[in-house]
This record gives sequence, C-alpha cells and structure tokens, in this order.
Amino acid sequence: MLRKLSESKLHNNAMKLPYIALFTALITVHITGAASPLKIPGSSKVSTLPTDVLHEVVKRSDKFSRIDYVYGEQGDASFSRTQEDVIQGKLDLMWTATSEFYETHYSAIYFPIYRGSLGIRIGIIKQENAAQFANLTSLHTLKTFTACQGKLWADTKILEANGVNVAASHKYFNLFPMLEGGRCDYFPRAFFEPWSEIERESQYRLTVDEHMLIRYKLANFFFVKKGNLELAKHIYDILVQMHRDGSYETMFRADPDVRRGLRFAKLGNREVFDFNNPYLTDAVREISAEFWLNLDDEAFSAP
Repeated sequence: MLRKLSESKLHNNAMKLPYIALFTALITVHITGAASPLKIPGSSKVSTLPTDVLHEVVKRSDKFSRIDYVYGEQGDASFSRTQEDVIQGKLDLMWTATSEFYETHYSAIYFPIYRGSLGIRIGIIKQENAAQFANLTSLHTLKTFTACQGKLWADTKILEANGVNVAASHKYFNLFPMLEGGRCDYFPRAFFEPWSEIERESQYRLTVDEHMLIRYKLANFFFVKKGNLELAKHIYDILVQMHRDGSYETMFRADPDVRRGLRFAKLGNREVFDFNNPYLTDAVREISAEFWLNLDDEAFSAP
C-alpha cells in the first residue's frame, strides 16, 4: 500500500511539472519581454556619434535591453536597403540628413544629432589651389567655383538653390578623384568630416581650406518606421534628457571627429557665407534653438 501511495504521489507531481514549467516560462517572458534589442545599422567595431548616443539611449531606456547590429560585422548595407529594412521592421531606426522626403516617408525624431553642425561646411581642396581660397572674400567669386557633391544629397539642392555650381556623383568615393582631376574646385564637408577623409584618401594631393565657411540650417535625424510615434517619442524624450543634464554635449565634444574639427577648423576666423535652405520643413524650423550650434557657441572653442 505504501508503495502504491508513493507511486501515486510521484505520478501526481510529475503531472504538475509541465504546468509548473509553463507557468515559470510565462512569468519569465512577462518579466524579460518588456525589454528587447534596439535594432540598428552599423557595426560594433566602428564607433560613431550616432551609435554612441544610441548605446546611452538603451542604458536609460526601459524598453530596450541592448543594441543589436542587424548587419553584423559587415557594418552598413546599401542605404536603399537600410531604408527598406526600417519600413519592413528589420531595423528599428536609421539616421541621415533630413529632407522633406524622409520626413514624409518615415517618422523623424526631431533632435539634431550633430547639433545642426552638418550645415557648417568647410572645403576640401587641391593643395595647389590653397591661395585661390585664401583670397576668397565675396559670394560672387565663390559662385565662379564648382562644388563636388553627392547627386542625391540634401546639400546639393541647397547649394544649387543659392546659385552655386555643383558637379555631382552618385558615388561618394568618386568625389575625391573628381576633385583631384579638376572636375570641381572644392568639396564642402561638415566641419568635423574633412581631416579623416583626406587621411583616408592620401593618394590624392588634397588639403582642408582654412579661410572659407558655408553655413545653412541642416540636421541629421534618427528616423523610425512611419507611424511609430511611440518609439520616436521614447527616444526623443531620452535625447532631450541627455541634452538637459549635459551628457549629450559631453558626448558630442568627445567624438574624435568633432574634437578634431573643433581643434583645427578655426571656425571663428573664417569668411562666412550664409545660405538659405528653402527645403526646411515647418517641423525643423520649430526645433528649439537650444539644440542648434552656432558660431558664437562656446562649444566652438578648442576642447
């Protein structure tokens, strides 16, 4: 009888085990399911300001557990694929210079990643043309030169709208041999971009112009799938929190390219040509001035 009772008890306990396991699994899903990976382009081997910012966003978020680099160690896919993967939900977001197209087809997070300094442009030029740009003081003379630009870049339309001649290419890497070969005279870059580029393209005799600066309003934004306003607001709120507590500015100034630009660009000593960006949307125009850099900001002093 004792043996039969023991067998019966074991049988009953065994019958309960699947239910206990299922209950435990459901509790685990409930607890851990609140946080999921934030799926982004890029590579864990390459640190950029946008990826560094997103790592900090995840640390402060109750929705995300970690960063997931969807493309693995290959880094970025083609930008057309990146755009499609955001639409399909394979990526949670992407980042690029804003335009009416992107703000229409995606939901923008209206926080300028580089504090709007994408529109503060200095030129990469041929070394032998440095004297020409040293004497450049008038917009009329500037318009006699031709700028190199990407054919589909927002900057191209802005420059053309302001009467600047542009030689454009679909491929970014073609712009350096175009400049070397004389098809254009200068390649306007955001103030933090040129030094790493001319180091990488050292096969060409290029340098950074020290005298001219073109300025217009343009920003890089994070973009999420159209209509995903909850995600857009969640990330925006964290970015604003970072800005208000000073950590965003610290991260911005610590970025190696930004640090180099602040050190070498000497932005306060340049001839400034202010251009209008007629393609700004109302939403961009309404962004608070506190998020934008300008040439009078203390942040333009060398760190």
